[in-house]
Amino acid sequence: MVYRCSPRGTDELAAALNSMDLGNEVVANVYPATQHRGVVCLSGPRLSQSISDTDPGELGSPRYVLSSAAIDEDDAAASNTARAVNDFVCRSFEILREHPVNQKRLRNNELPATGIITRGAGMYREMHTLLNQLKMKVAVVAGERTVLGLAKLFKYTPISDPGFTSLPDTNLKAKVHAVLTALESNDLVYLHVKGTDTCSHDMDPQGKISMLEKIDAAIAPLAGSDRVIGVAADHSTDSILGRHCGDPVPVASTNTVRPTAASCSESSPFSICRSGAPAAMNRPGAGLLQADRASPDPVGAAPPPR
Repeated sequence: MVYRCSPRGTDELAAALNSMDLGNEVVANVYPATQHRGVVCLSGPRLSQSISDTDPGELGSPRYVLSSAAIDEDDAAASNTARAVNDFVCRSFEILREHPVNQKRLRNNELPATGIITRGAGMYREMHTLLNQLKMKVAVVAGERTVLGLAKLFKYTPISDPGFTSLPDTNLKAKVHAVLTALESNDLVYLHVKGTDTCSHDMDPQGKISMLEKIDAAIAPLAGSDRVIGVAADHSTDSILGRHCGDPVPVASTNTVRPTAASCSESSPFSICRSGAPAAMNRPGAGLLQADRASPDPVGAAPPPR
């Protein structure tokens, strides 16, 4: 593997791999996401998520695409799935190498997008989230297709537009307008912005700074005395090395509507205080804080008197 590229024509490349018969009644389809990313969906009997990745990772050179294998060699379903994945990866190379999009790239002295690497296998299952249990109406404003897919999986309302590119050129003003509109009929609205992560992967720290400044200015219309606003990230990305890292991510939350029902406990590093929050908080804690503040029925509140 030489380079993780994101050529124009990704949708065309993905379409060329759809409905691939991998034997044993297993069929593969590819759903493109942002830039070079996508979702490979295998359907059929005797499948399992308990397989290894073909992605060799970022470190080391040369980086050869790995073969998928069952985590447990005695797991017949996982072995069948790994076989199907390896067949898909090999056949995809042959198809993509001859694709007109890549032939054009070669004529323009550009690297062709000839391979697919897989990681993070999972299986579809019904999801029941805390926000569903609280009977909160939730919408998600995003351009990133995987995020929109999660919204559908969680039974939230996905909201998108061609101007929401998931890149630094995304239309932030239109996104914020979509949030304001969605707030008229929803209890909670997620606004997803991916441009900062893209700048980090492109090793463009100044571009990331500029993107953060644009976001800061764009979300100003969301401020209001009747709104609870939370700002968070799902992971950190090093803008010098261009890859994910284990640094903690910041979380900020306004609280102008009412104080949180949670009390402050000095015994726990993840406790949440009425006057603010401690230096560290885990993701469930941050989610509970936001849900507690936005829910009509506070998560940690005592039941109202009868």
